[in-house]
Order: sequence, then structure tokens, then C-alpha cells
Amino acid sequence: MSVPNQNDRVVWLCVPTSATNAEVITTSSVDTNGYEDVALDFFANTVGTSFTAAIAVQESDDNTTFASIAALTGGSATSSTVGVLLAASLSAASTKSCYRATIAKRGNRKRYLKCTITPTTTQTWVAVATLSGRTANQAPNSLAERNVQQFANV
Repeated sequence: MSVPNQNDRVVWLCVPTSATNAEVITTSSVDTNGYEDVALDFFANTVGTSFTAAIAVQESDDNTTFASIAALTGGSATSSTVGVLLAASLSAASTKSCYRATIAKRGNRKRYLKCTITPTTTQTWVAVATLSGRTANQAPNSLAERNVQQFANV
């Protein structure tokens, strides 16, 4: 039995990246081979009553040709019928927001993932993927394999 998080790998999809109105941020891709679950965390530096952003999660078998995952794809930032549309914050007084999408890598999921983020106002975004669900014999054995500088497991 593994301790939660001891077999996880963290991957930066995009370091702090600023985008203006309707400018698309395309993240790096992540290889999910050997992992069962992926959590995608998106962090925006500003929110408020006018905050909206469309996020699309895409997948690929070859890390070249990507297709959007319909349930995890946002459309026009004015649409209310899309998979992932980050609407106005619950609190206009809030200054930061985090959004998470989780993907079970079972079934027909493809090996590589990447995302696009399209905000309607000028915002700075960070995106991180946490891959989990490896068995102990497949677990990362070093900080480099975990893609972290420090690790503590208590």
C-alpha cells in the first residue's frame, strides 16, 4: 500500500502567463503514461464580477494532433452551455481563484494532455498537472522523477 501523494508527479503546464482579452494561452503537454488519474489545477490571479474564462482540455495519442475532450471544453465566454466555463467568482471581493478538473485515465483516454485558457479580461494564469495512481514498483524514486525540488512524506 502506498501513502497518498508518495507516488504522485507534479508537472507545470504553464508558469505564470499573462493574457489579454480573448488571447489564448496554450499550455505545454504532459505525458500521462503509467498513471491512472490526472488532476489539472488552474490558478488565476484576478477575479471579480467581470471574470470569465474558457478552458479546453485536449488529448492526443502522439503528442502532435490534439482533440478537445468535450466534457472538459469551454466555448464562448458568454455561453452557459459548455463543459468548462469559469464564470464570475462567487465573491466579487475575491482576488484569486483556483479551478480543478480531474481525469480518470481508464478506458479510451489518450496518453498526452494539454490545455488552452481564453480569458475575457487581462489575467495571469498558472496551470499544474498532478499525475497519480502508480503502483509502488512504478513510483518515482527521486526528486527529479517527481519533478519537485523538495519532498516530505510524514
